Amino acid sequence: MFLSLHLFMHSHLFMYSLTTNYPSGFILICLLLGVLFSFLLYYRDKKLAEFSSGLILLLAALRFIAISSVAFLLLSPLIKSVSRTTEKPILIVAQDNSGSIVNSKDSLYYRGDYQKKMNSLADKLSAKFEVLRYSFGENVSIEDHYRFNEKQTDITSLFGELDNRFS
Repeated sequence: MFLSLHLFMHSHLFMYSLTTNYPSGFILICLLLGVLFSFLLYYRDKKLAEFSSGLILLLAALRFIAISSVAFLLLSPLIKSVSRTTEKPILIVAQDNSGSIVNSKDSLYYRGDYQKKMNSLADKLSAKFEVLRYSFGENVSIEDHYRFNEKQTDITSLFGELDNRFS
């Protein structure tokens, strides 16, 4: 069974993970290889006697980092990043814009108060939703104000337009 090493680093909207398909113990082996090679190459080497012990220690540390890093890269690590974006849900308000709406006894209401109430409703809903207002009649369009001047109502064109845009 293979284990994965996960290192999580969180920023505002991103999460990164570093994984490998080898057991986690292999990372310890990579570190031990770095220590072993550094020790063998720099411990009591007579050629390095003329250098200071601080420089030899620095060279050993760099060798440790290099060997351990190369050994770890042989484990085929994979960096995965996941970003999360929060968006408001889309709310579609579709209004029949045909002339038959204002051909009733309530035509003054639809030309006046109805428009104001629809605008107020859209403003209230926009706090939680992305409100898209469509009008449909002979054609489908995105409108904030309804004129009720279309000759016919074609609701199938509305559904076709919404299907094209949102599916």
